[in-house]
Amino acid sequence: MNHLSQILLAASRHASTDATRPHLCSVRLSWSLGAWVAMATDGHTLFVASAKGDGEPLEALYDARAVAAGAKLARARDGYATRSDDGALLFRGANGSTMRVEPRVLTSVQYPPVVQVIPAAVPVGGRAAVNAEYLAAHCETHAMLTSPKTKGITIATAADPLDPMMIMSESADGFACLSVIMPMRMWGADEIPGERIREWIRARSGAPVTATVTSTESEAAE
Repeated sequence: MNHLSQILLAASRHASTDATRPHLCSVRLSWSLGAWVAMATDGHTLFVASAKGDGEPLEALYDARAVAAGAKLARARDGYATRSDDGALLFRGANGSTMRVEPRVLTSVQYPPVVQVIPAAVPVGGRAAVNAEYLAAHCETHAMLTSPKTKGITIATAADPLDPMMIMSESADGFACLSVIMPMRMWGADEIPGERIREWIRARSGAPVTATVTSTESEAAE
C-alpha cells in the first residue's frame, strides 16, 4: 500500500454520507510542490492528509465510497494507487486485481472553501466542547498514519471555547495530517464544563478539592 492510497483511505473515512450533498460525499485530491493532499469534510469536521510523491498539478473530486473501496483493495502487500493521464484514480490489489475511479463532474455545486476554517495559527491555551464520536474517529485516523512506535498527536484548542479544535500529527514516513473539529453549540462560552466537573469528580473520589476557579467561572456558577 503506497502513500497515495493510504491518505486516500484516511480521508474517505471523514467524507459526508448525505447523498443529497454529492460534493461533500467526495474526497478532494490535489498535487503541488511535490506532495499529494487528500481532503474530506462532512460539514462538521475537516480532515486533511498529505504525503510526498511524484505527480502533476491536479485538483479533482472523487466519490468517497469508491475511493475507500479502491484503497482497501490496494492494502495488498504489493498494492498501490496512482493517477492516470485522464484524471482517473487507478488502484491495484493482489493477483493483479484493479479498480478505476473516475473524477466527479459536479456542475451545479462547488466544493466548499473549507481551507478558510483552518486557523491561521495553532490555537493555544484553551478548551473546547466537541462531539465525542468525531474526536474518536479523527484520533483513530491519525493513528493509522502516525509513526508506529509513538502514535503521537497534538490537540490544540483556542482561548475561545467556541473556536475549532485542531488535531495534528506527522510521521517519519512523510505523512502530515490535520483535523479541524467544529465546537458543539450546546453550551455558551461561559458554560463549557471545566473546573466544576473536575471538582465534582475529585469530591466524590475522596480527594481534596484544590481547583482554582476563575472569576468568570465563579460568576457563571452564581
